[in-house]
Amino acid sequence: SGLLGPMIASDDVLWVGRVDALIAWRNAPPDRPLVETGLSGTPVLNADGMDSPAAAGPRFSIFRFNDANGTALETTYFQIANWRSERPLAAQADLYALAPPGIYGNDNTQNFDTGDVNLGAWMKSLEVNRHWWIGQHARFLAGFRWVEWQENFSLSDEFVGTQTIQDFYATECFNSLYGGQIGIDGVLCTLPWMRVDSLVKAGAYYNNGVQRSSYTSNATGAFITQSVAVDQSPVSASFLGEVGITGVIPVTTWLDVRVGYSGWWLSGIVQPTQQLSGQVLTQPAGGVEPTSGTINADGSVLVQAVNIGLEG
Repeated sequence: SGLLGPMIASDDVLWVGRVDALIAWRNAPPDRPLVETGLSGTPVLNADGMDSPAAAGPRFSIFRFNDANGTALETTYFQIANWRSERPLAAQADLYALAPPGIYGNDNTQNFDTGDVNLGAWMKSLEVNRHWWIGQHARFLAGFRWVEWQENFSLSDEFVGTQTIQDFYATECFNSLYGGQIGIDGVLCTLPWMRVDSLVKAGAYYNNGVQRSSYTSNATGAFITQSVAVDQSPVSASFLGEVGITGVIPVTTWLDVRVGYSGWWLSGIVQPTQQLSGQVLTQPAGGVEPTSGTINADGSVLVQAVNIGLEG
């Protein structure tokens, strides 16, 4: 069906190119209280409620099949941007407060009237794999993969009293994963008008993780900024699993249309909402603790996408 017939039947080298458009969703970060009401302590916002609308990006693949020795080489690259979750905090009479244990050493005694919370993320991947036929309709693959997961968090707030006080909290995290993977790439079924491809991949990765946090306030009458940057290489051993299923419909003898599903599970990554309790950024209004920071990689994320594209 489509390109698979010529690929198996021919003794010549066959080049196959794929281009897909990805429309992807990510799940919210793990549980971490962020904001509550200032008088009753009622929860207002948790990180696990910051779901993002869909983001989009391209995926490109090139395969070189050699039927003579039953192998293939693959190079695939994709990027997805920009997931963005925004939660405005409208003015209310009983004020807001930072949910325990606070952020950067500031606690729930620091009330504010209004605020805005933002969470953004991006994902990139480049992989090079070698494939070996294990039957007519399945290939074992092994190769190298680089994955980048970036995520940033910010909270801006304002308190209007004898002095208008504005605070800005920000943490951005970078995960650069390098490692190897193995998997199976196969054909589930073939029909005269369609075939169904599937793949499963899993790999272990070295994570070069970085987190940068900063706190800005005009509480003393002039903006004072405290910041900390922490990087660790490797910060953790990370895991990436991938699954996919795609329907491929031939248009001509050399061109197919592809429609399917892709999913990625990342664990052992640095996420900003998981860093908020580990920083001490000296409070401009009389704080005495020295600036310090930590980094942890106990985060995880699930990304799911629908894809549509061409194969030729």
